[in-house]
Amino acid sequence: MKVSGTLIADGSVIYVDIGFIPDYIELFELTSDPEIVYRWFKCLYERDTAAAASFMYGICDDGAGALAPAADGDNGFIPYDAAGEAMSVMIVDPSTGILKPQTVTDWVAATNYSTGGTDRSATAIGTIVRPPTHNGYVYELITGSGAGTSEPTAGWTTTPGETSTDGGSNIWMCRRENICVNGGVGFAIGATLSVNSDIWAFTAERHDRIGDMGDAASAAPLSFRP
Repeated sequence: MKVSGTLIADGSVIYVDIGFIPDYIELFELTSDPEIVYRWFKCLYERDTAAAASFMYGICDDGAGALAPAADGDNGFIPYDAAGEAMSVMIVDPSTGILKPQTVTDWVAATNYSTGGTDRSATAIGTIVRPPTHNGYVYELITGSGAGTSEPTAGWTTTPGETSTDGGSNIWMCRRENICVNGGVGFAIGATLSVNSDIWAFTAERHDRIGDMGDAASAAPLSFRP
């Protein structure tokens, strides 16, 4: 199986979801002049010998023919498997207008949402909760005022866009409960390599066979062929 693609870095670790853990990755950092090429082998990542350790996070070709192993995951690549992460809900990001996955927890009485939560703003999504008795909706914190001593006396509204106020004067806006799995399977590009706006191209492969051929000096398989 083979997948190729492009992406634009954001300045932090990049999780590339390709649907499988690759056995080999070749990546081109195209914004550099000359372009930098990286190669990563899962078989080296999984080995624990001293010889393999210096190459386990990938090998960099600087474009001038100099090869250097990555020192750690921040400077290289690691497999990524988040398929088991908890469910999230999709909420519109006010700064982009795009749906983004958000963690959701149950509303808990006596929680100080003024200090332990995030208000929705022009640039940030607010804290997301469900009522203790789930009703198919989630609620985004618009104004955190203090400890929620009790649930809203009028109940949690089930009309998206309308608000409910709990016993601590925290104001919550009703949102549809659009559930998603926030995670994927593939590989991660280290944060040190992720320079904002840099363009990357990659090819990733999963192989039919991976083997350790041993020490070539003591095991010459061709000599045993009839």
